[in-house]
Amino acid sequence: MSVDGVFGSITESAIRDLQKRYKVPVTGEVNPRTWEVLDMHENPYRSPLPWKL
Repeated sequence: MSVDGVFGSITESAIRDLQKRYKVPVTGEVNPRTWEVLDMHENPYRSPLPWKL
């Protein structure tokens, strides 16, 4: 699979799965709560989130 820059059905499904895994509201959208989960659990570099700079 290659990166195409499109937020399509595969990406939405992956976001929903991540939201279910970490027990956050399942919206399929990368909202601030989902970003926090991604940063806390899936970001190996732990850089600050843009709205927390």
